[in-house]
Amino acid sequence: LMVNDKEGKPLYYDGTLEDITELKASEEKLKNQFEELQKINSELDHFVYSVSHDLRAPLSSILGILNIADLENPEATQKKYLGMIRKSISRLDGFIKDILDYSRNTRKEVQSEKIDFLEIMREVQSNLSHMSGMDRLKITIEINDTVPFYADRIRMEVIMNNLLSNSIKYCDCTKESSVFTMSVSTSVEKASIKISDNGIGIKEEHMDKVFNMFYKASETSTGSGLGLYITRETISKLDGTIKVRSEFGQYTAFDIIIPNLKSSKE
Repeated sequence: LMVNDKEGKPLYYDGTLEDITELKASEEKLKNQFEELQKINSELDHFVYSVSHDLRAPLSSILGILNIADLENPEATQKKYLGMIRKSISRLDGFIKDILDYSRNTRKEVQSEKIDFLEIMREVQSNLSHMSGMDRLKITIEINDTVPFYADRIRMEVIMNNLLSNSIKYCDCTKESSVFTMSVSTSVEKASIKISDNGIGIKEEHMDKVFNMFYKASETSTGSGLGLYITRETISKLDGTIKVRSEFGQYTAFDIIIPNLKSSKE
């Protein structure tokens, strides 16, 4: 502020001087750290995708060779060993896919597009057709989506894939048939998804831990323990919720709510 005399001539300036050198240095440091973090994240994404591709490609080749070997009518013992190899490879491939799904969910922004639940489920069933037990699973789907529903398609596929594969893994072979049911109802605000099966169920003492990373509620589990953890994290990324109900030896059911992102085009 300039202070003048009676004649209007400047006498002096009244004010406060602040040295912002440290502030500028801090801002520049934060900017450099942010750029470095972006670079690290980009490199990590590239590494995860490259490794997953490089690992899954030879596994697919091995599975192809096993299929050819099956066509040559191997002896009973050889067929048993081939089946054991196929099972181990499928487990490894599933674990790699889980890591890829987790990385994608953590780092990728949520995209909005119109969801066709039946189309997604057809793709999921096709992708899981190789799993042992899939052929005896009776799948019932009821869709009430008269209100268009928008969400991230890739994440919706991950959710459906993990829950259907869980029903296959934990089916109860002592029952006459294995059943998987899914009902979907959409509204302007949300999609309500209910999924249930008549598998082995979950014991009461495991109920509060089934969504934990690497947790396996069954001693017979052959999975990575990531399926339900990734499912919950994916739903959380969509600002949704998932609840589980189960009775050991009877059934397992999931109640899922996912907000409708609504397309700006609608």
